[in-house]
Amino acid sequence: MIKLKKILKEDIENFNKEVDTEDLWKLVSGPKGINPIVKNITGDILRLVSKVNRNVLDDLRGPEYKDQRREWKKLKTEIDEQQKVW
Repeated sequence: MIKLKKILKEDIENFNKEVDTEDLWKLVSGPKGINPIVKNITGDILRLVSKVNRNVLDDLRGPEYKDQRREWKKLKTEIDEQQKVW
């Protein structure tokens, strides 16, 4: 276990020597980084789901659409719950 910790520590030190932390920050959190892109896409998805929710439920009226209606509500609930996490 100690040997593994030593190897991991050396790997981290080598990584830190090779990677410019400013460039890494830009890649992850900068204006064109991964985090803002994901946040924008997530917002688009949430707005779309909110916008179409009523139409989907209206289109799935009637007993023959019971399963589809239930699946849509389940998906909407999962999206709403994930929104709280994001």
